[in-house]
Amino acid sequence: MGRIDEFAQWAGENLHMTTKYWVDVKPAGDIAGTLTVAAESLSFPGRGLMTQERKLGTKHAHDMPVQQVYTGDMEMTLIFGEGGGVKQMLEDWMDSVVSRDGSINNDRTKYLGTIGVNFLNDRGAIHWSAIVNEVYPKTIHPISVGWADDNNYIRQTVSFSFR
Repeated sequence: MGRIDEFAQWAGENLHMTTKYWVDVKPAGDIAGTLTVAAESLSFPGRGLMTQERKLGTKHAHDMPVQQVYTGDMEMTLIFGEGGGVKQMLEDWMDSVVSRDGSINNDRTKYLGTIGVNFLNDRGAIHWSAIVNEVYPKTIHPISVGWADDNNYIRQTVSFSFR
């Protein structure tokens, strides 16, 4: 099996490497400005077509496309360093969607943010960018720690809803 650089040479262009990226998270409203976060992993959902079965005349029924849909949430596993700034920002952002007392914020402009993912080439320059709009944290998963996790770091996965 060949190496990735041999394949890139054969392909004739710079390939997007899965390990060379950074993530900018920009919540909406009164929450702190754009944060560049250390994302250990990031999962973009796929896209699909919603279909509806329709029968045209006396012929067989066919699945007819009716709407484009995304096939899930955006998952990001964050790495935490000193301080709890990123975790607190996510908690505050989630509280701006539905407060801890259960009040629902009906003004989506107050909590919808953006996430930008910048993919880098071999020289460290931005090679390609993707912007995900109308984002908010849907689930902040638990943090697990333990004595058996020697020589490791703290991670937390966050699921983001988006349009």
